[in-house]
Amino acid sequence: MYLRRDLKLIADLIRDEEKILDNADPALAEFYFMIWRWLKSFEFEETNKSILLIKAGADGIELHHIFIDVADYISNIVSEFKASIRFSGTVSPLPVYQRLHGLEGSAMAVAESPFEASQIRVVLINDVPTYYVRREETLADLVFIVATCLEARSGRYLIAFPSYDYLQMFGERAEALGDSFFYQKRNSDGGEYGLLREKFERASSCVLGIVLGGSFSESIDFGSAKLSGVIVISLALPPSDMEKDLTKRHFDEEKGSPWGNLIAYEGPALNRVIQAVGRLVRSQSDRGVVCLVDPRFEKAQVKSLMPSIWEPVSVSKLDLKGTLDDFWSKEHS
Repeated sequence: MYLRRDLKLIADLIRDEEKILDNADPALAEFYFMIWRWLKSFEFEETNKSILLIKAGADGIELHHIFIDVADYISNIVSEFKASIRFSGTVSPLPVYQRLHGLEGSAMAVAESPFEASQIRVVLINDVPTYYVRREETLADLVFIVATCLEARSGRYLIAFPSYDYLQMFGERAEALGDSFFYQKRNSDGGEYGLLREKFERASSCVLGIVLGGSFSESIDFGSAKLSGVIVISLALPPSDMEKDLTKRHFDEEKGSPWGNLIAYEGPALNRVIQAVGRLVRSQSDRGVVCLVDPRFEKAQVKSLMPSIWEPVSVSKLDLKGTLDDFWSKEHS
């Protein structure tokens, strides 16, 4: 490959001229190590499925070396040890991740959840489609759903959107919620993040609008500021692009449909949903509700990715209040 050959020539030239590298400005040093990383990546090509992807845009042309299947690489690493432990809260269904790690046929186990299904009520709201082209028409329904949750039980709620644009649209239509609703802004700095979190934790009843995959939906514990619920708007499938489409094709050709769609699109999307919902139940004493708003959550394949304790029930937006009242009425039973 000409690219590999030329990169090696450049790296050798810089390495041979030690003074150039030793006294180089940071940009040249970074350039050398970037070439080195590229050359290392070519060493993995023999056992891993990869593509070279050229992207042309307003800022110029970018070349990416993307690995869409690294099962053999992981398998080779793991085989060097007598045992390995791989764990995560979102490796479901487990057979899929065994394949992704190149360990099909090896032992696997799912640890029991430390929480009980009775601590959480997961509701699939099936009559509010949140497809991109219909988002404007869903806003009134979303305000209704939030108001219904607050009516059933006052408390702190997160409402998570797939994008800042959708969150901004909702924020502009949420006047009925008054000062109890505030939301995460695009490009917020650390200070703004801290103030928003402090405001949310201080309030006894409020709704915080966040973005799936953002700072408020992953790796955060609100401590004593317990949540009453999490409302997730849309399955939030990632937008189609060449990399994901090639990944989908690769796994469909090898394993058959619907493996490709699950690995390239639905799995990553639901992982972000699970991370956001994970802010809700943090101890054995916590209880709360989850509203998943989008008919696509009812698909059998999507449900197969959900944690076992969720036990989701499907309702219309008008039946939501009764379902939530039933859950909260059993709080001390």
